[in-house]
Amino acid sequence: MSVYVLVHGAWLGGWCWDRVARRLREAGHVVITPTLTGLGDRQELCNPGVNLDTHIQDIVAVLTETPAGDVVLVGHGYGGMVITGAADRVPARISALVYLDCLVPEDGDCTMDMWPPGRQKLVLDDAAAFGGHTVPAPNMAMFGLNPADLDWVQARMTPHQLAALQQPIRLTGAHQTIERNFYVIAQDRIGGELFFDKHQNDPTWRGFRIKAGHTLIFDAPEAVAEILLQTAYWHKV
Repeated sequence: MSVYVLVHGAWLGGWCWDRVARRLREAGHVVITPTLTGLGDRQELCNPGVNLDTHIQDIVAVLTETPAGDVVLVGHGYGGMVITGAADRVPARISALVYLDCLVPEDGDCTMDMWPPGRQKLVLDDAAAFGGHTVPAPNMAMFGLNPADLDWVQARMTPHQLAALQQPIRLTGAHQTIERNFYVIAQDRIGGELFFDKHQNDPTWRGFRIKAGHTLIFDAPEAVAEILLQTAYWHKV
């Protein structure tokens, strides 16, 4: 049995994993889908003091209380920042890291700096128009979300804290002791190849590809779940 901790991306919440989580549970695994502070069903906790460290501590707390087992920590989008920070703090609690079409930061990186300049400006403009400390949810059609899910997803998204996107991550390097790391590329979106190529010669990394866009957790949950099931059992020799 494996324990999957699935960390959502910006503007979302634990609810976004429902389809993927159901498939993992049907396969006999424990699945935990926490919602980060100030987002989703915890949006009442949103305030200017919520930042990346807050979200990292959210997941550290979950990992500290996770039942014993083979813990696979998964991040999507912004969640890549969060799982890296959590893994750096409590590496012994984690058997594998999975980056699902998301950011793979190094010490000192922040989310905003890893986005194209045009997107950075758009986010800052949106935050300024929305009061300054939060960024309203984008139109998910721009990420290629399938039309059937667009209204459902859009209605459940919540503003994301600007400070969480601007705060640099601080890493000691302890996360690099984790010997099973995976990067999943959404092939219909430009960007993931950068992280995939960087680690292709590292024996502690393995890459997968899914024919989908960034919203693959909604558009291709079966394919995502199948890859996650493989990560629980794959070991480098």
